[in-house]
Amino acid sequence: MTYSAAERGHLARGGEAVALLSVAEPPPGAGPNALRELPGALGGAWTWHWEFRRLSTDGARKQIKAARAHYFSRRYSMVAHAQDTQGTDLAMEDQAATTEAARLGAASSELEADGMPYGELSVGLAIHGGREEVETRAAEAAAALAGADVKCIRETMGQLPAWFGRLPGARRALQFREMLVSAGAAACLAPLWGDPVGHADCRHLRAAPLAVLETRGRTRFGLDLFGGGDVGHTAIFGATGSGKSFLLNFLLVNALRYGPRVCVLDLGGSYRPLTELLGGGYLALHPAEGKGLSLRPLNVPKSEASLHFLSGWVAELLAIGGHTGGSDDAGDIRKALEGVFNMPGERRALGRLAAMLPPRMQPAMARWIQGGAWGHVFDPKGEDTLRIHPDWQVVDISGAERHPDLQAAALGWFLEAMRADIEDPAALERFKILVVDEAWKFLGDGAAGAFLAEAARTWRKRNAALVMATQSAGDVRGAEAAPQILESMPNRVFLANPDLPRAAADPLQLSAAEVDTIRRLQAKRELYLQRRAATAAGRSAGAVLRLDVGPEDRWLYTSDPREAAQRAAAVKRCGGIEPALAELARGRAA
Repeated sequence: MTYSAAERGHLARGGEAVALLSVAEPPPGAGPNALRELPGALGGAWTWHWEFRRLSTDGARKQIKAARAHYFSRRYSMVAHAQDTQGTDLAMEDQAATTEAARLGAASSELEADGMPYGELSVGLAIHGGREEVETRAAEAAAALAGADVKCIRETMGQLPAWFGRLPGARRALQFREMLVSAGAAACLAPLWGDPVGHADCRHLRAAPLAVLETRGRTRFGLDLFGGGDVGHTAIFGATGSGKSFLLNFLLVNALRYGPRVCVLDLGGSYRPLTELLGGGYLALHPAEGKGLSLRPLNVPKSEASLHFLSGWVAELLAIGGHTGGSDDAGDIRKALEGVFNMPGERRALGRLAAMLPPRMQPAMARWIQGGAWGHVFDPKGEDTLRIHPDWQVVDISGAERHPDLQAAALGWFLEAMRADIEDPAALERFKILVVDEAWKFLGDGAAGAFLAEAARTWRKRNAALVMATQSAGDVRGAEAAPQILESMPNRVFLANPDLPRAAADPLQLSAAEVDTIRRLQAKRELYLQRRAATAAGRSAGAVLRLDVGPEDRWLYTSDPREAAQRAAAVKRCGGIEPALAELARGRAA
């Protein structure tokens, strides 16, 4: 039998200290999961005691009636009653007693009219640990309870009755600090909540979940992009500096366990350091530097898919060049492409294609061929510099932002190339991911927006997931294709944004409570994951998750330019990524 002794502020039991707190009054306006934040504040070992003894309707009626009569009589002083001035201007009314009488009247109506059961509730908390530890945790628990509008008492002289009264099977006479409450209020204080657990595996890929995060209750959460189904499209919202690139790097590195085909559309170079570390392909379009990308877009194997892809891309070039489409355009473009494909691969140049097009189309092709503004990019004299990596490919077109025609043409070709790769029947079983960072700029392009909308709608059948990151709800409202794309994305990830406007609730399909949750997230540590239901009749689920990584992982996922430079220097100095990360984590970086 364990020895127990009561000291002034805690019980000494079995070599540990136990601090006891009892709930003295329930919250006046309790709701579901009223104490859900309590586990995150507690930590360590603790037990929650909850005992509700339902009263008969007649017994509850008597207690409520007696209490109501008590507060009703207290509305006016004894002197007012003696002078018969109660209810007049000559007597002062006790508003607190009036309020309590009204609340008890509402309780009586709830009992009689609604059939709500009432009973006696006893609730307490025991915190176990070292003496100094339980003092700190007891203060944190009291603060968490106060935040939920629950009045609690730290037991001192009443420790032993509180301790023995909470034991299972104790006689009713030992029930400590009873409160008359409805069954609904009692349920709000019951330990019936549970932190979300996510998924133990990814059923769609027959593998482990993408990553394991942590809930506020410090429990594990298995993150599966597919959410137990077969659609993994994800939208990530976060203001500048909120950690979008860090989160995306984390997700992409963890996705490598699936052996995926990764494609990234980047604006700003956030993925260059990680791509270099992983040995992937990185293409940057910087026309002002007079170097970089040059490609032979027609130097691809001849197939029906290639002809279809190039027909759409050439039509886009003509539209950018000012050509007004006609009914015969598709056939003329197809005929010219078939003529070019009869040539050897090294002779398939965009200039030769332009010469085979009808005269009405040739002026619109002038800027894309030799002698035009972008001939050195799309119609080079030498070998092309484009090498598409089969596993990990990043395309950064931020260098062409001042040249919208070049950016649109290059983006169109890359998107079509990615589509052909992702929709290749031979690669149907391989998992594919397309990440579109700073998606608001791509959504503003009509062709790119249409491409992404189609991808969100159809790539489920291709075993592919579309991941889009953008800054705010304004980006979603301002793009024509955005609502359609968002509707096809079951996963919504929101990073900390204390300034998230209420107007964002409708376009992002957020409730007012969810907006408040996102506003209160801890910056660069917490995220809110919302998984939309597959059908309108289904229920959506949300969870606040924490991304806590170790020092080595932080150095791996960081996209900060200075830290990336430190990491690159450490890799060169140490001869590998693992020893470099270990050195950086120990704080010995140069």
